[in-house]
Amino acid sequence: MTEKKNSVWVKKYFWAIILYFTSILYVLLQGGKTAVMLFFILTLSYIYFFAGFWSGIRKVSGIRLIDEQTVPATEEIHIAAGTPLKVKLQLDLPGWYPLPYIIVCERLRRNGGQLLTFEGSFSRIFTRNTMIEYEIPALDRGEYIYEETECSTYDVFGFSRYTGRFTAALKIVAEPKRITVKQLNGLTRMLSGSSTKLWSTRGARETTELNGIRPYTYGDRLSRIHWNATAKTGQWKTKQFEKEALPRFYVILDSNMESFGRKEPDFELAVSVAASLIESGLRSGVPVGLILLNAVSVQLSPQTGLLQKEQLIRHLTTLRADGELALSQSVYRASSAIEPGALALIISGTNAGECVAAASVFSAQQKFPFLFRIRPADTLGENMSSAQAVFSIQHLNELPLLLEGGGLG
Repeated sequence: MTEKKNSVWVKKYFWAIILYFTSILYVLLQGGKTAVMLFFILTLSYIYFFAGFWSGIRKVSGIRLIDEQTVPATEEIHIAAGTPLKVKLQLDLPGWYPLPYIIVCERLRRNGGQLLTFEGSFSRIFTRNTMIEYEIPALDRGEYIYEETECSTYDVFGFSRYTGRFTAALKIVAEPKRITVKQLNGLTRMLSGSSTKLWSTRGARETTELNGIRPYTYGDRLSRIHWNATAKTGQWKTKQFEKEALPRFYVILDSNMESFGRKEPDFELAVSVAASLIESGLRSGVPVGLILLNAVSVQLSPQTGLLQKEQLIRHLTTLRADGELALSQSVYRASSAIEPGALALIISGTNAGECVAAASVFSAQQKFPFLFRIRPADTLGENMSSAQAVFSIQHLNELPLLLEGGGLG
């Protein structure tokens, strides 16, 4: 690699070297004021050109500030998809060599290969420290990593280019948009037969064992306030008790873009619905699992806790719509991972026939399917008997209204 770089350097400056040795021969063989003056001018010019390599730009360093905060390279920034960010890059160039201007290039790479490039320039003849600002537009869902930052400049004649690089590694995680669903009454109310009573009773009964604390929610009883935690944090905190065993939730997301009419906004809405259901279920203390029906089927068993939430949201953040099978086929393959009595929350934008077929797979196995149809182009009519409920969702903000009130789409 070093030999290749040296070869490129020699080729680049070949004619400059030939010109300089020609001027030396001109002085030695011809002599005179003209030859000496030409040699003197070339010598000073070459000293200027080569001094640029020691201008300090090769040792440039920098600190990146996101929304006025310095973020260590070992940390991640978690934002909701669609959130813009203001970035400040503080640069430090050692040395004294005057630089007419500096071009700064930042590269932000998304998982999957998409590259975002941000370029800017500034002029600092003698000042060696500066700060540039730029704004990252609304980021799509995914993980983004900063690559090497490149700083470059030219001499005043524009002949030579000098480059310096530094790494200020940082990962930005643009998570799916989510909306808060305080209660899941819509699911409990629509469970058929004796399972409704069993599910609601268990969901309402709590043991006396303290499971932790949570932020205060409007309507919590005064006896549930955790006064010590409230005094320490300065914010209202509520006691959270262990609940009796609840049926498990499986959030099943159709990841075939054909199911959504190849409309990316519809698929992103489905991912947001899945993330909202996961967050709401875990907040209620219900074990939640995730099944992604993509090219490499992902099956995560139901659990509770913050680590489970982080793991499930991480999978949704990096999910790609690369599924190939129809919904009913994918559900049939994944159905063995779901135990009888569990709730299967199926999210898809496919046609009515596929939805009915997928729900029938679970109903035949004594599981409780719920369909969340994303901007459906048709209706199920009288064919929804195989599903406990069908929710038609046009916008994410409709989800709390449907689930908290039990509205039927």
